[in-house]
Amino acid sequence: MTLHQHLHVDGPAPFMKNGVYEVKILLCGDRPTASAIKTGNIDQVWEDTFHLSVTKGKFHEQLGSEENPIPDEIHGWDSVWVVVVDVFTYEYSVFEMKMITSADAAKQSGKDTKARVRGQKKRVDERGSSVSAGKPGVQGPAGDRGLAGPVG
Repeated sequence: MTLHQHLHVDGPAPFMKNGVYEVKILLCGDRPTASAIKTGNIDQVWEDTFHLSVTKGKFHEQLGSEENPIPDEIHGWDSVWVVVVDVFTYEYSVFEMKMITSADAAKQSGKDTKARVRGQKKRVDERGSSVSAGKPGVQGPAGDRGLAGPVG
């Protein structure tokens, strides 16, 4: 197992609801366009499918494996674009992640020598444009009452 086989990624998911979603995660050298993402015509250097656990619109995932390692070329880049696409609805998020080398990580933590990346928190609208979150809106009305549960 090489040092650069994995990347630990933290970033915004294309979903706000907590849950587990089936997604493709792609790594790209340049930001893909919205039309490229929607048509699946993305110039990526790495791709894999995940059952992504999302909490409060964010995810943490380890990318790469022995069968599908992260290409060495990525580790020489200053940043990489991460694309997360739901395989059923094609909702997606795109964000740039700054690369932190093994030496930088060791300096920062004093003990961790794995290559890591840190996400810049950016939301992406339906057209694929980065947007800043505004103030929360007014809470909506309560929903209908659910079905009665089993008698105890």
